[in-house]
Amino acid sequence: MKSKTNIRTLAQVRTYVIKVGLCLVFPDEKLARPNLGYMIDLPEENREIKVGKGQKVSAIWRWKNQLTADYPDEIFCGKGAK
Repeated sequence: MKSKTNIRTLAQVRTYVIKVGLCLVFPDEKLARPNLGYMIDLPEENREIKVGKGQKVSAIWRWKNQLTADYPDEIFCGKGAK
C-alpha cells in the first residue's frame, strides 16, 4: 500500500476514492486501508512549500474538503472508529 501512483489532481483523487471505496486521508499503521497520504505524488513545480511534507499534507487536506463539498452525494468524510 506504500507504492505511490501519479495522483496529482482533484479529478484523479476522486477517481481513486470511488475505486477503493473506503479510503483514509492519512496513513495509519494500525489500519490496513488505502489512504491518500501514500498515493499523492505532486511534481516539484507544483509545490507551494519547497521543503518538508507540509505542502503534501496541505494538498491532501484541501482536496478532501473540496471533494466532499463538490460531490456530497458520492463522497463522505467522517471520523471512523478504530
